[in-house]
Amino acid sequence: MSEIWHLENKLNLKHGFLWLKIRVSTMELDKEDYDEPYETMIFTVDGSDISLSDNFQERYKTKDEAMKQHIHLVDLLQSGFFELTPTEYKLKIKGGKVK
Repeated sequence: MSEIWHLENKLNLKHGFLWLKIRVSTMELDKEDYDEPYETMIFTVDGSDISLSDNFQERYKTKDEAMKQHIHLVDLLQSGFFELTPTEYKLKIKGGKVK
């Protein structure tokens, strides 16, 4: 079995007063099971003030394409070219009113 190709960067990104700590991971998948056997995913990591509800994912046909896009994504993120969509929370107090 050959060794799996993998790129990884850990980034600490400031967003307002919060820190977004993420891992950008690009790796080779099993070529027999996928038409696009290279994949980049972005995950939040421990210590992040923000948790992503949907992880970023892209797939590529070639190793060269995957490597170039990985570097491009890291550059965009480090340059602040990203947007976070806030999740809305509704506060519901349990227990009712004081008697």
